[in-house]
Amino acid sequence: MDAIEPFVKKASKAYKDEFGIELAHFQTVPSQGTSLVNDTL
Repeated sequence: MDAIEPFVKKASKAYKDEFGIELAHFQTVPSQGTSLVNDTL
C-alpha cells in the first residue's frame, strides 16, 4: 500500500494539468470477480 499515495498524487497532478479539474479517486479491495446468476422468475 506504500505505493498508492505517491501514485494518486502523481496521477492527480497529471489529470489536473491535462483536464483542469481535480481527480476524484477511491481505493478498493479486489474480490473474487463476477459470477453468473440465473434468474428463475
